[in-house]
Amino acid sequence: MTGNLAERLAAGRDRAVAWLSAQVSASGVPAGSDRKPGWGRLPWALALSGQGALASSVVAWADREAVGGDGGFIDGPALGSGTMTAYGLSHLAIGAWLVERYDVAGRIMAKLETMMHLETGGVDTGLTDADGVAMQDLLMTAQVGFAALVTGRTLVAARARAWVDALLRDQPDYPHRLYTFRAGSRLVTDPTDRIKWLGLCEFQSPRQAYYTPGIAAAFLAGVAMQSADASALETAEAYLEMNRRGTRDQFEDLASVQLCKFGWGSALVVLARAGAGPVGDVETMGQWFLDRQGADGSWAPSAFLVPDPDISDRIMKTAEHVMEVNAILAALGAAAARNGRPAE
Repeated sequence: MTGNLAERLAAGRDRAVAWLSAQVSASGVPAGSDRKPGWGRLPWALALSGQGALASSVVAWADREAVGGDGGFIDGPALGSGTMTAYGLSHLAIGAWLVERYDVAGRIMAKLETMMHLETGGVDTGLTDADGVAMQDLLMTAQVGFAALVTGRTLVAARARAWVDALLRDQPDYPHRLYTFRAGSRLVTDPTDRIKWLGLCEFQSPRQAYYTPGIAAAFLAGVAMQSADASALETAEAYLEMNRRGTRDQFEDLASVQLCKFGWGSALVVLARAGAGPVGDVETMGQWFLDRQGADGSWAPSAFLVPDPDISDRIMKTAEHVMEVNAILAALGAAAARNGRPAE
């Protein structure tokens, strides 16, 4: 790599934050929010990047216009199809917490807790299997678990952690395939066409949903940092190993941004190990983000999935990548401090 990676990443992050800031009105309304969801991570990304006032304005708007008294999204563009809503809600809960809107965060977390499966601890997707059984998945459950860590919901995080652990134990073809859905307590190994791309990642194949191990690892690294539980880090590394053993297309296909959470998970494992661990993976992913950033500072979704992204699509992806790049910068700083040298 040429130049100082941390400096180049910070500059890229700052350009992205400037772009995001320009997409929020004076009254806190995200561009495109009248058409579709996807803006929920915006306050989280802005707050992490020193834009607390702007992040707070988005939370205030969402509290007025998008989140109901029960903590869920109200009918309309924020709710969208009504499926996978726990994902955006948990993003917004984290952003609200970071700007000290504990009332909003608490209301959302109470709603998310009602969406957890009573027996397994998995989070409802709003989708059902062929028999009409409600399904939970890894993306929702790990993200809600992470929000629970941030907001101090220890029991919610513990239930999510048990689900994420059990999912890995039950995999029939580790490390080559990851099935990410459960119907009740049953692992869904026969996903229908509707959920196949989300519900099965084949790591030797191109253009898959490579992000699922990374979100599990990020959550589990957070568990380890809060509880000093070494087994959580071991499971986090086991999840990341699925990406490491997968096709190089994950890293090299510029039309795909599906690997982004591998950077987040690797970064949090490095932080949990006080600057040790998969530092090489973190450095690789730092450059990966820079290679995919647009000239205006924004990022777009995978071109093979969304060939003509609109402003909402770009806000969603740029906010996500800002959050992930901040984690990578933190990991690079921890690694540098451990080695007694400047971050590179």
